[in-house]
Amino acid sequence: MQNFYVRTLLIAAALSLGLLSLQAQASGQPLDEGWQYRWGDSPFNADGVPAWTDDPADSSEWQAIDFPSNPPDRDGQTNVWYRVTLPADEWRDPILYIYSVDLITEVYLEGEQIYHYGAFDEQGQGSFEGWPWHMVPLPEGYSGKTLYFRIFSSYSDIGLWGEVRLNSRQDQILTLLIDSADALAASAFSLIIAVLALFFALIETQRRTFVSVGLFSLASALMVTAESPASLLLLYQPIVWDYVAAGAYFTLPVAIALLLEQWLPESRIGLIRKLWQGHVLYVIGALGLSLLGVIILPSAFYVFDYLLLATLTLLFVLVAPNLRRVSREQQAVIATFALYSALLIIDMAVAHGFLPWNRTPLSWGGLAFSLVISLVSLRQYHQTRQELYALNQQLELRVDERTRKLETLADEERLRTRILSYEHEKTLLLNDMVTRLHASQSLEQGFDNLAADLPAYTRPLVGALYRRLNTKPVFTLLSQWGEHGLELPETWSGSDFPGISASAYLDPMSQARVDLDGYPYWVFPITVEDVDRGSDVLGLLIIALPELVAEGERRSGRGHLFQSVRQAMDKVGVVLSSLILRQRLETLSYEDSLTGLKNRRYFNELYARESAIALRTQVPLSFIMVDLDHFKQFNDQYGHQAGDEALRLVADTMRIRFRETDVVCRYGGEEFIAILPGASSADAEALAGEIRIAVNQVPIFHENRNLGHLTLSAGIATWPEHCTDPDKLLVLADNALYLAKDSGRNRVCTPARPAHSTAPSPAN
Repeated sequence: MQNFYVRTLLIAAALSLGLLSLQAQASGQPLDEGWQYRWGDSPFNADGVPAWTDDPADSSEWQAIDFPSNPPDRDGQTNVWYRVTLPADEWRDPILYIYSVDLITEVYLEGEQIYHYGAFDEQGQGSFEGWPWHMVPLPEGYSGKTLYFRIFSSYSDIGLWGEVRLNSRQDQILTLLIDSADALAASAFSLIIAVLALFFALIETQRRTFVSVGLFSLASALMVTAESPASLLLLYQPIVWDYVAAGAYFTLPVAIALLLEQWLPESRIGLIRKLWQGHVLYVIGALGLSLLGVIILPSAFYVFDYLLLATLTLLFVLVAPNLRRVSREQQAVIATFALYSALLIIDMAVAHGFLPWNRTPLSWGGLAFSLVISLVSLRQYHQTRQELYALNQQLELRVDERTRKLETLADEERLRTRILSYEHEKTLLLNDMVTRLHASQSLEQGFDNLAADLPAYTRPLVGALYRRLNTKPVFTLLSQWGEHGLELPETWSGSDFPGISASAYLDPMSQARVDLDGYPYWVFPITVEDVDRGSDVLGLLIIALPELVAEGERRSGRGHLFQSVRQAMDKVGVVLSSLILRQRLETLSYEDSLTGLKNRRYFNELYARESAIALRTQVPLSFIMVDLDHFKQFNDQYGHQAGDEALRLVADTMRIRFRETDVVCRYGGEEFIAILPGASSADAEALAGEIRIAVNQVPIFHENRNLGHLTLSAGIATWPEHCTDPDKLLVLADNALYLAKDSGRNRVCTPARPAHSTAPSPAN
C-alpha cells in the first residue's frame, strides 16, 4: 500500500509540472470594475421577470461598489442585488467564473435567468447548499449587456467572494487543475503519512504519539482535498465536500493538542486535555446541529475561526516555555506546526476580510509538516526494527522454557479432560432429574422423583435425602444410598448433633459440616421460594466428604464434586419452587378472590363429578341458586365498595349455615349456587329458607354507616324428584330462581310448585 501512495504522489507531481507549463494559456479576464449593488429583493412581474432588470438605465437606487461583496449599511438585511456590464470580448464557450457565493444566487441577463445555485422560496430566501466555485455560461452576444445577481445570505458575508473573471470553459478548467496540483500532491503525501503513522501505532509502544500524528495528517489531507478546486471535478457534491472540510478543519486542534499533551509537564496536561476534549464536543455539536438544520454550516466555520485563534494562542503560550525540554525531533515538529498555524491565521484573516483576497498556500504548510513527521516516523521505524530484532532473540530463548511448561500443561489438560467428562455425565443426569421434577404433578411427587434420581447423580458419593413435612426444624429420611453401610437416623434435627442448632438448617445459605460415627458429612439445604413464607428449606441432602471416595476419584477434583452438587441443589430448589407456585395458582384459580368461596370454574368441574356420583350411587342431589334482590340499585346508591362489602357479608352468612359436605360457589355477580349431595328437596328448601331469613336480618355496615338490609331470592332443584337427569338440575334451579323473582322476590321456589316462604316485608 505504501508503494501505491508513492506512485500516486509521483503522478501528481508530474501532472503539476505539466499543468504549470500551460498556466500562461489559462488566464482569463478579471471582472473587477463597474459593479453596482442594491439592497432588498426585486419584485417579479407576471412572466416571472424581476422588475429590477426591466430598465437597466434606471440607476436611482443602484450604488457603485469596488467588488460585489458585503455592501455597507446592511442592517440585518439578507437580500441584495448586484449588476455589472459585461465587456466586449470574444471567448470560445464563454463562462463567468466565480470563486464562491454567500450563500445562494440567481443570475439574469436581459431579464432571463441563465444560472442559479440554491433554491429561492416565495420570501426570497433559501437554505445553504455549499460553497462551490461557479461557472455561469454566457450566451452569444453577451458583450455590452448588463448581468444581474440576486443574492440571499443569512451568513455574516453576503455576495460574491474571491475572484470573478471571464474565461472560456476549457481554459478555466485547466486553471482549476493548475491551482489544485500542489494541494493534491500535498494531500496525497499527507495521506501516506497518516497511513504510516497508524501502522506505527499498531507496533510501537508510543501509540498515542503516532495516533495523534496520523489524525493530524489525515485531517490535513482531507481538508486540503475538500477545499481544492479540483475536488468538484471529481465529485460535484459541494455540500458533501464542505462537511468533509469542516470535519477535518475542526479536528485539527484535537490532533495538535493530543500531540503536545505528551510533551508538556504534568501540570499542563490537564489543561491540554480539557482543550482537545472541548474541541471534540465542538466537532460533534457543530456538525450535528448543521445536519439537523438547527444552524447553518457557515456559522460553525465563523465561530470556529475565533475559537481556533484562541486555541493556537493558548498552545503557543503553553509550548514556548518547554521548547528546551523536548527533543530536537519534537522541536522540528513544533516549528512546522508554528508555520502551519501562521498560514491558518493568514487564511482566516482573508476569510474574514482583514486581508485582501488571495490563495493561502495551506497545502505547503501541511506538506512541510508531513515531511518532518515522515522523517521522525522513519527514524522511529528504524529504532523499532532494532528493538524487534532484540526482542526476537529473547523470544527464541524463551521457547525452550515454554516448551517445558507446555508439557506440564498437557498433563494438566488430560486431567481436566477427565474432569470435564465426569461433569458432562453429571450434567446429563441432572438434566434428566430436572425434567422429571418439572413433570411432577405435586410437591410430594417431586420429592419422590428426587429420592429416586439422586443416588445415580451423586454416585460414587454416599448420601441421603431428608424432607421437612411441617414448620418444625425436623427432617424425615426419604432414602439413603452408598456402599459403605453407614446408616443415618430416620429424623435429622439440630438436637442430634452437638454444636449445630436446629434453626441453622432453615437458613438457605447454611453449609453445615457434621461428623457421624467418625465420618464427615456435608449438609446441603434444598431451598424453595414461597409466596407467603419467602425463602424456606424443605429438604436436606447429606453427602459424605470425598475422603470416602477412591484415590482415583479424589484426583478428579474434590472442589468440582462439591460445587456441582451445590449448583444442582440450587437448580432443584428452583424447580420445586415452580411446583409450589403451580399448586398455589391452581388453588387460586378455583377460588373467588372477593368472597373466598369457590368460583364458577370449580362449580362446573364439581357439577360433572357429583352428577356422575349421584347416578352411580342413586343418592339424591340438590341445587340451591341464590340471587340478591335489587343489588344493582344498592351498588348505584352506595357505590361498588359498599357492594363488595355486602357480597362478602352474604358469603360469610351462607358459609356458616351449610353442611361440611355442601359446596357453596359464587356463580357470578350477585348470584350464588350451592351443591348439596344427599339432600332432598325438603332439606334444600328448609336450608334456603334459613339463609333467606338470616341474610334479611344482617345489617350492612360500610364506613361506619348502616346501609340497611338485603333480601334474596332462591330457586331449588333436586334429582330425582324434579328431573330424571341430574345434568338438568342447573337449568331447573335457574328456572325456579326466575319464578321467585317474578313472584315478588324475597322468597324460595321450586320448579314443581309456587314459592315456599313468607311474603316479602313492606320495607322490601
